[in-house]
Amino acid sequence: MRLKILRISVLSLVQGAKSMPNPTASTPNSSGSGQPLRKEIDKDLCAWFVLKTMWRQEEKAEERLTEAGVEVYIPRKQILREDRRGKKQRVMVPAINSLVFVKSSIRQLEIIKEDIRVRHGQILYFYTNHEGGRNVITAIPESQMDQFRSACDVAGDTVQYFLPEELDLAKGTRVRIHGGPFEGHEGLLLKIKGKRSKSLIISIEGFLSAAFAEVSPEFIEVVR
Repeated sequence: MRLKILRISVLSLVQGAKSMPNPTASTPNSSGSGQPLRKEIDKDLCAWFVLKTMWRQEEKAEERLTEAGVEVYIPRKQILREDRRGKKQRVMVPAINSLVFVKSSIRQLEIIKEDIRVRHGQILYFYTNHEGGRNVITAIPESQMDQFRSACDVAGDTVQYFLPEELDLAKGTRVRIHGGPFEGHEGLLLKIKGKRSKSLIISIEGFLSAAFAEVSPEFIEVVR
């Protein structure tokens, strides 16, 4: 019998990355550096989180989570794929393997994850960081997610995606864009290998960065 899922409305906007211990979490993806622990997240707080699934199971996870009433976001890119007849065609596929962004509460997601495991055999894990000797679930600020999605929608299939270890964001210059398709967005200007000019980088901190085509200099304000 399907578990009844209660939809939980947004209680507040997430203003910064917050975290809570998760004793059943998967293997951590980064190591701590002795920094103070962040405030724990209310289990009933609706926010953006990242779930991990098995290789090439992102779209199945998206279908099942959406069916359960969860808002889901998967960044996608366009590739050329050959069909059974040898004909190549352009298709949209998940840009990053195994990661699914979801907006819900931790309490609701725990119920849904278990329901999906029982009914479909698909296991979903919270994406965690290692902090202060423990695994913690990290919430993504809503402002970051909104800006990231908005910029990706504007750029379409010209976006390039990068994992945190693939870019040295510390070398970038923080900027704000005034005019053009990226009006109102903030990010970093950074030189990327293979590009003649610096690209605009907009990130979901700690998870994913997107690189966009160069922006006209007259639209750029350097943020001090």
